[in-house]
Amino acid sequence: MKKILFVDDDREVRRFFQNELEHFNLPFSALVAEDGVKAIEILQKEFISVVVTDLKMPRMDGLALLNAITRDYPDISVIIITGYATEKIKKMVLQSGAAAFIEKPFKIERLIGPINAILKNESDGGTLHGVTPGMFLQLVEMEEKTCTVRLTDGNTGEQGVLFFDQGLLLDARTSKQHGKDAAYEIFAWDNVSVGIQNICFQKQDRIKSDLQAILLESMRRKDEQDQNENQVIWLDSEDEKPAVMEINLSNDVDYLSVEDVQKMLREEIVQECLPEKIIADSSWDNFLFYGTRLSKCLGGGKLKVGFIDNGSSGNTILLRGRETIVVSISSACPRDKIMDLLSR
Repeated sequence: MKKILFVDDDREVRRFFQNELEHFNLPFSALVAEDGVKAIEILQKEFISVVVTDLKMPRMDGLALLNAITRDYPDISVIIITGYATEKIKKMVLQSGAAAFIEKPFKIERLIGPINAILKNESDGGTLHGVTPGMFLQLVEMEEKTCTVRLTDGNTGEQGVLFFDQGLLLDARTSKQHGKDAAYEIFAWDNVSVGIQNICFQKQDRIKSDLQAILLESMRRKDEQDQNENQVIWLDSEDEKPAVMEINLSNDVDYLSVEDVQKMLREEIVQECLPEKIIADSSWDNFLFYGTRLSKCLGGGKLKVGFIDNGSSGNTILLRGRETIVVSISSACPRDKIMDLLSR
């Protein structure tokens, strides 16, 4: 559910706001803060969609809060309410980036209308459900879209936002992180709902990295975390030094051996087109590992066989195994047939 933050130094006004909202069946919940300083603290912990703030408050007033949100949370819309309205103040507030300006006193319906309109606009470019972030974001990059993408992790309910300008990822944020770290977290989510808004609120490039590099680093971090979770640490009774025991939680897989590959290809491929070399070479393990992770991130199936074009002199086929099996073939060999055999 979306969250709205209401900021006012008057306790009775805050109470009125929360009590009035209870009479409506609304697609959002409300948090409250007594001033701009407290509001910033909440923004650093919670994923907020809209901030409604009074203009005159101690410590940090509404205008200072608006400027801070515009700088650090550009996708969050701000509605200003005040009992000291003049045309000059209204003009200044709207020019500073406020989404709406409402004079006190007001009926709660006057506020609900702009909030609902803002929330509806958050997905004016469409919504998707049950997708992987990598698969969707590759399309954003290829189509060079300019948009703000809001994502919700289907497993945890965590929310995040990504900013794209002509396919370039400029920034990311979750409730607790900004920039690259937020992007790494979002890209590790497996099942997300996506809302697209056809505007990019961020103007600065705070990522400064290729999308593919962010995807791969996200997968590396996730695998490292999974590996740590699959370890049991205990103390030896004599020297009390920590030791680590690996626990493999995945199911056993029957991988082909070098001998299996040699036999299979001798039976299926004519002698003149047999591979020049079939060996196990662990130096390719990381390459195939990250290829496998990227395939999963993009919504593809399990990567079993990979192909590397070495130029006119020959080609290399990589086969997933307990060690990576490298099959070197000449350019005249039936590459597609060999790969089809090995992927069965």
